[in-house]
Amino acid sequence: MSLVTAAQLRGLLIVAEGTLSAAKWQFWEGVMIEPETWRAPAGTGFDFAVWVVAVQGHHAVWFNSVANCFELSPFSRPGQLEAPSRARGELANLVDQLTG
Repeated sequence: MSLVTAAQLRGLLIVAEGTLSAAKWQFWEGVMIEPETWRAPAGTGFDFAVWVVAVQGHHAVWFNSVANCFELSPFSRPGQLEAPSRARGELANLVDQLTG
């Protein structure tokens, strides 16, 4: 179980998505998914699920409820993030990472 409820996450996403430029929003619409819980990456020390909110290729954007930010991590199979994040922070910055 995640530390953030689905309703809380939706509120956080509305705020974060509101900061996206038109071009970033268009890209985001193509990679965002209905939020789902996945196992946290090894090495994070999380013994709870995290919310994944977008997937592109073998990378997923997820919400770190401890640090209160979005993160980007690789995965090889849905449901399990593989490594600690390669980027962390505001959603708009992670969208830049996905497009770059």
